[in-house]
Amino acid sequence: MKAFKDYLKDEGVPTDERVEFVLPLIYNENYKNKKLKVLDLQKGKNFKKEVKLDLEYSNIKSISKRVVLSLYKQVDILESNNKTGNTYELNSEILQQEHLSFVSIDNLFFALQQFKNEKNWSNLNISKPDIKVFIDSNDWYKLYIPSDDMKVGSFKNISYFETIIITLLKKYMKSFYEYKKSEWESKYLEYRELDETKDKANLINNYTITVEDKETELIERLEELKAMLESGAIDDVELHRLSRKNFRAFEINNHLYNPLVFKDKGETALAIKPIELNDGEKEFVEDLDNYLKKNSGKYEDTEIFLLRNQSKTGLAFFTEGNFYPDFIMWIKKDKKQYISFIDPKGLLNLNTKDDPKINLSIKIKEIENKLADENVILNSFIISVTQYGAIKWVQDTLEKSELEDKNVFFQKDDKKIYVDKMFNKIYM
Repeated sequence: MKAFKDYLKDEGVPTDERVEFVLPLIYNENYKNKKLKVLDLQKGKNFKKEVKLDLEYSNIKSISKRVVLSLYKQVDILESNNKTGNTYELNSEILQQEHLSFVSIDNLFFALQQFKNEKNWSNLNISKPDIKVFIDSNDWYKLYIPSDDMKVGSFKNISYFETIIITLLKKYMKSFYEYKKSEWESKYLEYRELDETKDKANLINNYTITVEDKETELIERLEELKAMLESGAIDDVELHRLSRKNFRAFEINNHLYNPLVFKDKGETALAIKPIELNDGEKEFVEDLDNYLKKNSGKYEDTEIFLLRNQSKTGLAFFTEGNFYPDFIMWIKKDKKQYISFIDPKGLLNLNTKDDPKINLSIKIKEIENKLADENVILNSFIISVTQYGAIKWVQDTLEKSELEDKNVFFQKDDKKIYVDKMFNKIYM
């Protein structure tokens, strides 16, 4: 098979293989002596050693919201959408007594114990009576399954439903443990300086880009881009030339490293790790860059740094079972350091009156007051990529001015002024 693929390559025939590029990053080394601060768990605090935790039923929405299982095949959904042109409606079900009557509590217990050991959650206790509580309740999960698959026709089906409940319990267990851990750790935060070792998840060294071998034109662009970055210098004109509509590498002056990369969500020929910027994130950093260039005189005695905060591995907040704002921005003026956590996102599916991600703007001030460092000011911002009118159309929301009071600003509605509004709030 390898020889055949080599032959096809020699003949210039695509083989459905992927070509990998490792693109180095160029850092703004000035940040290293600026003593930029981040939030971290206090030294010596250890959740596993200090907290004994019992797995228990909880009606906290932030826990149950993450317990979702879909047993639909993605290919079936895509085929249905293509045929009808409409969004495929998933059937939601609740496991009834007929599905669970022959489920073995012992089997569930041993499966969860094994999962606990795999995760190394040594401080988590699981009991059979607590598992029984989950069996008797049905408001802690969402199950999407074809209605025909809910029919109980044989003992073989019983085994199928046992597998479903085990999968749901594992998802709940993970969400429960992460929520409790984040909740506890949020009580023991402190400031420390940004560190190349401790913050290596955010201070990345490169992008790994894989692209389908048939994309010859894109491969040529990536080869030139790699050569430029390996030279240690970035040419903005060349960056623009090497970009295309659905893939861009671009430079942002205040970001700790460059380039940043954007990929359109419809572009499937290439994959990027760590994950690329989406439309709203790209638009935000460009708007910020343009704002700072236009107001350079206003901030000439101010140092501003921006850093992409990596999802799942970067800095998280106890809210929604770990919330990773997309960007961290530092403003250094005089002896003060203004640290802002900024997240461009769509708001249609958020409860804009009381979502924890929006309320982080309040929570973070409580953290600031508790840490009591007069030279560090904390803020959190949501940059809505959804227009306010669209939000008001689909939900009972706050007035736009009330959302702005909670540090929610609108990228589309206030294109020319939302960054300025954010900076005014930072200095309040």
